[in-house]
Amino acid sequence: MNDMISLGFSATLVRHKRLLIRNHDGKSVTLPASAALCLAALVEAQGEVLSPEQLMDIGWRQVGFAATENSVRVMISKLRRALVSLDLDQQIHLLAVTRSGYRLIVHTSDPEDLPPCPAPLDAHQPEVQPFRWQRALSMTLGGIVAGIATGLVAQHLWLLTPKKIDFVTWHGGAVSVESRVWVPKHQQTHHELIEATLLTYTRYVLGPDRPAARELYITLGIASSHHHQGLIACHQPLQEANNGCESYYFRVN
Repeated sequence: MNDMISLGFSATLVRHKRLLIRNHDGKSVTLPASAALCLAALVEAQGEVLSPEQLMDIGWRQVGFAATENSVRVMISKLRRALVSLDLDQQIHLLAVTRSGYRLIVHTSDPEDLPPCPAPLDAHQPEVQPFRWQRALSMTLGGIVAGIATGLVAQHLWLLTPKKIDFVTWHGGAVSVESRVWVPKHQQTHHELIEATLLTYTRYVLGPDRPAARELYITLGIASSHHHQGLIACHQPLQEANNGCESYYFRVN
């Protein structure tokens, strides 16, 4: 696995240090673990869309943590703030694709190929005094900006509020596994999708030298689509240390 990931000519991501570095001067920011993992995956996807379910698996579940789509939104917000803090938001764009997920667009033009900056204004150019209506407009815009900022702060605080996932044990179904099966409490009636996920797990993961894990956590997406199935397989309960969890994401055509 390459530890240094290039984001065009503008930046470099150092995986093990979770550093996003601006290439021309070395300025850097440290990313949260989930953000670094997801950014690496988005770069390697080369502009393809990654769904929230895929990002949850990549950034959280594969290292043993539960996540929700709200976790993904907060992570995306942190990545965008990191790009803005490094003045990279014009070269690197993190786009939301409606009902699909997120994609990363990196402009790969060499800085030497970019058009030259416009010449500065003449230092002796006389200063133009603004009209009074311009001052009034500035005051009005200032009030609007203050209102927007207040709204964004409130939204940011709401996004950072963790959403607890309550797993409950699930029994029944035609698929037989020697494991304890857990499902999100509010989705425990989705028996058909739960059975389909367990069937995919037993068919494509298990084998003579790979028995089923003791604890299986079904991670159903909001759309509850049979084409997108997720599962966390753990040797110990998810909340315990050294649980030996492995995360699986199945896309079934």
